[in-house]
Amino acid sequence: NTHYSYDRATKFLISLDTKSIVIHADAGATEIVLPEGIASLGGFYKGNENITKVTFPKSLTIIDENAFKGCSALTEIVFPVYADGETATLTEIGASAFDTTGLVNVTIPAYVQIIGDKAFQYTASLNEFVVEKDSELTVIPQYLLAYSGVKNVYFNGKTEKGVSKITEVRAYAFSNSKSLNLVDCYYLCACEDGFYLLVIDRKYKKTEIIKEIQQIFKKHIEKYEEQVEKRGKVTC
Repeated sequence: NTHYSYDRATKFLISLDTKSIVIHADAGATEIVLPEGIASLGGFYKGNENITKVTFPKSLTIIDENAFKGCSALTEIVFPVYADGETATLTEIGASAFDTTGLVNVTIPAYVQIIGDKAFQYTASLNEFVVEKDSELTVIPQYLLAYSGVKNVYFNGKTEKGVSKITEVRAYAFSNSKSLNLVDCYYLCACEDGFYLLVIDRKYKKTEIIKEIQQIFKKHIEKYEEQVEKRGKVTC
């Protein structure tokens, strides 16, 4: 037997077995505060053109694939804040979760470990995309911000100068994001020689930042250049 819980105030019908939303009876709601106790969303809100703001609960473990895809009026998302000592359960944002939304500024909490392909593509109103300092994120997925209006992207906090845990920026992550001014995305790539090579996407780097990074990792860069001179190429 399936067990359900219905809250008359919030108008949510929740499956206690799957910990997911079955019905949200307030079809015209614009600001959604998702109830504690749910672990996933499914595609319940996909294509909803009324939603402008969503607040996620601490109990959530994943923002599902396509969860808010096509929610064109959605301009703001609020991630849960966990107290010291609390275990962060929300670790994944699924593929195309916020594809074709109206988001303006996005800050990904440090506890998010995985972001799926195309999660924020076609976000035409997007201005800034920030991944918090000390993030658990290691891979920037394909088409993450493709065809978006994003201007500035930071992968290790907005004011930090240092290398994040990111080891890979995948193909077309910023494809056709024509308003892009800066991608603060320097990261280390493990090479076959056993050392780490600093990878800089020069197309989107400001000169002063390139110089700063080169100074910090001068030895790595010099070693890489030596290897290139000797063998022609180092595979990463």
